[in-house]
Order: sequence, then C-alpha cells, then structure tokens
Amino acid sequence: MEQLQPDAVTVLMGVSTTTPADLISTTLASLAKQSLRPTRIIVAADARLHPTLEKQLTSPEAHSMGIIYTVADEPGPAAALDAGLAHVDTEYTARINPGDIPHPDRLRRQLDTFHQRRVDILGTAVMELDHTTDATDPVSLLAADLSVRTMPSSHNEATRRLGRRGPVIDGTAMARTTAMRDAGGYRGGGHEADRDLWVRMIGAGARVRNLPTPLTWQRIDIGTGPGPSRADRRAASRSVRDTLDEQGIPRKGFWRRLFGR
Repeated sequence: MEQLQPDAVTVLMGVSTTTPADLISTTLASLAKQSLRPTRIIVAADARLHPTLEKQLTSPEAHSMGIIYTVADEPGPAAALDAGLAHVDTEYTARINPGDIPHPDRLRRQLDTFHQRRVDILGTAVMELDHTTDATDPVSLLAADLSVRTMPSSHNEATRRLGRRGPVIDGTAMARTTAMRDAGGYRGGGHEADRDLWVRMIGAGARVRNLPTPLTWQRIDIGTGPGPSRADRRAASRSVRDTLDEQGIPRKGFWRRLFGR
C-alpha cells in the first residue's frame, strides 16, 4: 500500500481542450498565494492541450510550483480526474475548477477542520464572481462585496437530497485521498464525476461537512468553454442515479431513512 504524506494536500484540477488557457493560468497563479502551500498541483486533462499551454505546464517554472500535467487515455472528466488522482501522494486531495480562485487561507482552514472534526469530504461556501470583477489578485477580492452561496453544514442536511444535488459545491471540496481511492476513484458521471464519487464515498460511510465561510471565488457568468450537451447532462444524471441505486441510497428521504431508525 502506498504511503501518503501525512497532513499534506494536493490540488486536483480537471481541464479539457475547450478550457480557456487564461482561466487555467488565473487559478494556478492564485494557488501560489495559499498560506498553506500545496505539495502538488495536478492539472488533469482528458486529451492533449494546445502545445503552447502544454509547454507552460511542463516548464521549469511550473515544476518549481509543484505542477504536474497529466493526460488521460480516454476522453471525459472522470477519466481526466482519475488519471490525476493516480499521481496524488498526499493524505488529502483538494478539488478546484479552472477559473475559480481559492481564498488565500482555503487549504489551511480546510486542513484545520479535518484535524478538529470527524469528516472525510469537506466543502465550503463560495463567493460568486461575474465578468465585472477583477479577479487577478485574490487578496484584492477580500474587500469585494459579492454574493455568497452556501451549502448545508451538517452531514445529515448535506446528504439529504443526493438524488438532486451534490453534497458539496463543485470545486470547493477537500477529501481524504484514501477514502476517494477506496470508493473506486473517478469512474463515471460525466460532468458530474465529482458527485458520482461523493455518492460512492458516502455509501461506504464517509462523513460530509460544509464550512459556512466562503473560501472559493467561483465564476458564474463567463464562458469556461462549451458546456455539456443535453444528452450529456441526461447521461450524467442517469449515471449518478445508477450509483445511488448501486449504493442502496434512496433518491429521496435518504437522511431520514439512514438516521431516523
């Protein structure tokens, strides 16, 4: 069994050939300003990216930042993320999406919570960015008046409607790497690959929490590349429903049945 570095964090970001390069660069630059520096930053692609971007991601400067660029053998978000997860050698894996900007203290605060609480998947609230906001410097965003989106903080409430939504906001989660792998890693779910994995982890007994403090700035009204088609969205929903059934998790009233016995 691989020995993971204790109390260390790897950031995992999935990208595709349609992801704008400037969004990837913005997120990578913001990660360099974390008060708790991640051990690695894995940029996981589902196909070869533009040569110029690949050159940047494999440059000596990128190497000094701890950036690892991986390419999956097949297309799709799950394949990309699973290829990236295979390179994680730390106790914790933090997810982020291209274009999102982590609060400078996000990783440290999440790691502190793992030390203080019984938790396996930990999300946060988000501050919502639009195209009018200068997002080049995460420190400057601290004083910005932005809309905040929250998620239920307790395990019971966060897992209440797994048939309709994920237990955490995409791109805010930090999870125990061993629990992610024990649940099978990323294996399906289309653009809901994270949700599919969280469901399997919860079915195996993982505990979920969400911090009410917004620790990620998330873009809401700019293009991050073509979104999934209607057929892809339906396929992703079917995949998650199949996973819920596989885990024996009712699509409705899950928390009542599980904790109301």
